[in-house]
Amino acid sequence: MKESSINVPSPQLQIDFSFALAQIRSLYLQDALFATIETMDLAIVDRELNKHVPKKCLNALARHGLRGELLFPVPSVLAHNPRLLGYYRRLLGISQKEFFSTETGISPFRRMEDQGIISKSVQERLHELCRALIYASSELLEGIGVDRVSKELLDDLTLLTVGSQLKGGANVKIGAAGTFKVFEIIHDIVRHAAVTSNPKEIEIRNAAGRKVLIEFAPDPDIIIREEMAKDNFRNIIAIEV
Repeated sequence: MKESSINVPSPQLQIDFSFALAQIRSLYLQDALFATIETMDLAIVDRELNKHVPKKCLNALARHGLRGELLFPVPSVLAHNPRLLGYYRRLLGISQKEFFSTETGISPFRRMEDQGIISKSVQERLHELCRALIYASSELLEGIGVDRVSKELLDDLTLLTVGSQLKGGANVKIGAAGTFKVFEIIHDIVRHAAVTSNPKEIEIRNAAGRKVLIEFAPDPDIIIREEMAKDNFRNIIAIEV
């Protein structure tokens, strides 16, 4: 067979994503929401929706045969399944880093999404959290347009956020592997001068007899520092992988 100059990359990353997506659907997307609602008293959910969500928004969803909790969170639903906070975050297209920050004031609620745990102090603030999310969701509905909203569109919006999350996670793994490889290469180069070494740090002595540290770091990825006096270091090189 004649060799071709065309070389399509492996779809392995997409294969990995497909398995991750199945788990995410069962925990955080519409599948998880519907499964939760099936086990709840709808009268309670409806009462909270009518109390907290603008009537025009509920009517707009009802025109398309959609229930309010598909877009708007209420305390009873989040208390019943705290992980669903991740559904509403993804629906709004907000990353974890941005959502669970000190600036938003939502960081105390992070264990709801990550671990499905809701503490007493957090549960007492569910109404406050839902009010803020409902305000953002109302803005989303208005921006989408009531004529365009559908169950499928809302599912697509959450998937867009999931895609960014999975791709970002994959890039982090690739970056970490690359950083480790560079660290190994540096270690091989300075091995003869190493005083101590571990997976996070290499200590060597330079020609002047001073201690030099080569370290893994969050940002930049690798830093090289020279000790000028006890516990007083001068940054020499920063390496971004």
